[in-house]
Amino acid sequence: MNSMDESLRRFALAEDAGARLDVVVGRRFPSISRRVARRLALEGKVQVDGIGRPPSTRLQEGQLISICVSVGSRTVRGAAILKVTERFVYALKPEGVHTHRFRPDEAASLADFVASAHPECAGTSKTAREGGAVHRLDFGTSGLVAFARTPEAWSHGRDLFSCGRVTKQYLAVCAITGTPHHPWPPPLPAGAFDAWLQPAPDPRPPELSRCAPLVQQLAHPTPHLPRLHLRAPLGTAEERKKMAVRLDGQRASTVVSMLAHATDAALFHVQIQTGLRHQIRAHLSWIGAPILGDALYGDAEGERLHLHSWMLQFHDDDHPEPPVFAPAPADFVPAHFLGPDADPKPG
Repeated sequence: MNSMDESLRRFALAEDAGARLDVVVGRRFPSISRRVARRLALEGKVQVDGIGRPPSTRLQEGQLISICVSVGSRTVRGAAILKVTERFVYALKPEGVHTHRFRPDEAASLADFVASAHPECAGTSKTAREGGAVHRLDFGTSGLVAFARTPEAWSHGRDLFSCGRVTKQYLAVCAITGTPHHPWPPPLPAGAFDAWLQPAPDPRPPELSRCAPLVQQLAHPTPHLPRLHLRAPLGTAEERKKMAVRLDGQRASTVVSMLAHATDAALFHVQIQTGLRHQIRAHLSWIGAPILGDALYGDAEGERLHLHSWMLQFHDDDHPEPPVFAPAPADFVPAHFLGPDADPKPG
């Protein structure tokens, strides 16, 4: 059915007179960009005084603009609220769900799910469509996302991400041809500088003990292999939807530990110290270990992307936040990767 909610209706103001419809929609509806407004209008989903109009329509003051879309349910299968603090709601995002909608007629997002349980989050971010999300995960990535409960918490949380004061740990199942004979550490990729791939001096983080039930189910645990520090800079690839290692790229820092391996795959713990787009996916592919199901970065397309945001912690001296963990979903590790006596459970 078409939504006629007040949030999807606006009157054109005096300053909108003579402007294009898509420009005014982008101006009057903070959750809709001009690009999305143009697409919606071309699809007949934007009305002026009750009649669908093209994006180039010039408006007059007082005309009623309506966005007519199917809003849908806020139910998101597999989503869950994991922890609530004074400033943040920590939610579990299933794979195949957007952190927030990019169009008002998209399927329910994690932000919709969080707002249904904690309405205070909906209006905390500068852009309404973000629904208070302090950061995002890729569509195919599962795991932890933090939502701010106040505008001050949203702004401060974003600042903590920007200055590197957030611990972000992931689990990834990667394809490695020839395992267990695949060398570890892997060889330096062609054309790379030695400093881009070095042993990480620090020991494995103590919280990795929480992964023990998962690791014990796997074929070959590898508790003594060295951790690696990847510092290869990343920038937009020739195929623009991808990132690639580039000498002129931005600083990117990723620490990788192999936790276990099977015949053709390995389970990694990954901690990122920067937060570039597709950073983990691009770095792991660069060392010859593309994430299972990641067709964009070198593996065969699968039922899901096997990347999971496992742990998140804001480091704020004035208002300490506890570390929050998100157990890996039951289907995170493919069945062929488990040991013969394993009883698959979330880890």
